[in-house]
Amino acid sequence: MRGTSFLDIDLDCVLTLDRAGLSLRTRLPAGVAIPVKSAANENAAEDNLTIDRASISPALVDEARRAVSAVHLRLAGVDLITPDVNRSLAEAGGAVIEVNGAPGLHYHYLVADRARATKVAVPLLQTLLTARGGS
Repeated sequence: MRGTSFLDIDLDCVLTLDRAGLSLRTRLPAGVAIPVKSAANENAAEDNLTIDRASISPALVDEARRAVSAVHLRLAGVDLITPDVNRSLAEAGGAVIEVNGAPGLHYHYLVADRARATKVAVPLLQTLLTARGGS
């Protein structure tokens, strides 16, 4: 099973289990899956899906662009939470939770269907290598 990191047993883990009425000593029946942390980056690649850009709301893309612009960056990764990528964050009740000046490109390759993974490094490098001055 591929994942982005080992699961750290920390306060987030203990509190997430406690909210579910569980503890580190709880033994679940085989096949039962439960959230053990609120952090989304400590999961298995099999939990991550690739979404085609064509299926993402243009309003959502614009909201991500505005978040990057607000922190005066030219290149950034935008982390957001939304129940529906077909609607704007405002419409869906989603939110931008982080703008990363050093985006983690490798996360786009750690997905359940590796053949459909968005090869983000290719267009990014093409853009950077062909950019001409300006901001």
